[in-house]
Amino acid sequence: MHVFLTGEKQVGKTTVITSFLEKSGLTADGFMTYWEQSMPGERRLYLAPFSPKKANVERRLIATDFGHGLSPIPEVTEVFDTYGKSLLDNSGNCGYIVMDEIGFIEANAKKFLASVMAGIDGEIPIIGVLKKCDAQFIQEIRSHKNVILKDVTAENREEILNWLLKKI
Repeated sequence: MHVFLTGEKQVGKTTVITSFLEKSGLTADGFMTYWEQSMPGERRLYLAPFSPKKANVERRLIATDFGHGLSPIPEVTEVFDTYGKSLLDNSGNCGYIVMDEIGFIEANAKKFLASVMAGIDGEIPIIGVLKKCDAQFIQEIRSHKNVILKDVTAENREEILNWLLKKI
């Protein structure tokens, strides 16, 4: 079973994943993206190995935001096709693979997306996050026969967490 969460920004999708792993006692590897405030008025988006604590993880910068919206770095496709693909290709050594978050920024990273789809075609359970967007590969993931899609809201995130815990 592969479960992908979707929902509005800051609704608690990643929190559901980390709570699920913590409460179930399961472990996971894979990748995560996260924002970090680098200086006043500037945030940086990183791609890193999945780690709920984010401490001491090797990460790669993929975008910045100076308050005017997301600005991917020029090498963003290369970062996903090399580093992101490596993270996925070396995942599966734990109980779950985490893919947090898949969005439009990696749309041209064909090698990375091939690794995402290989994981979805595989047997190791995935729990991931899909950005709400209409990119073709996002639609392919949403409609894949191995994927269960759950829309997370502030009101139902505990219900979704409990549903996940009952599924294991």
